[in-house]
Amino acid sequence: KKNIYFFLKIAIYGKSFVEAGRDSWLLLRSRGVDLLLDADITNSTFTLACYASGLLTGLCGALWASQHEHIHISTVFILCFNVGYCINLVVLEFLSSAISTIFVCYAEEPEILSRNDPVIFSRIRELCSMSRGQLSSDY
Repeated sequence: KKNIYFFLKIAIYGKSFVEAGRDSWLLLRSRGVDLLLDADITNSTFTLACYASGLLTGLCGALWASQHEHIHISTVFILCFNVGYCINLVVLEFLSSAISTIFVCYAEEPEILSRNDPVIFSRIRELCSMSRGQLSSDY
């Protein structure tokens, strides 16, 4: 899961994987974003959405196949499920990359994010401070 942040550093700065990994992790930890990333559930939510989309598409295909005698319902269901899942996966992967980029940009240059989008900046800052406070209250 954390490799996506390393790949962003590689894409932006052209660093080696090991160097990008070390730099990214130190940067994310210094800004407190690592605690926020540990609580990030977007990938789980997106995976659930992909399965739901695949299921809905598969059910629609199975309903269509049930109207025809010579078509195997299970085959159509599996095919439609895979199509629905994959299409949704491509769309949501784009959103997941955008979210990861926002986290790295916040950690890299929070001032620029505060100028360009103060709402996202204040929300991320609030969540980071909540994560730090929750961690210190656990001990």
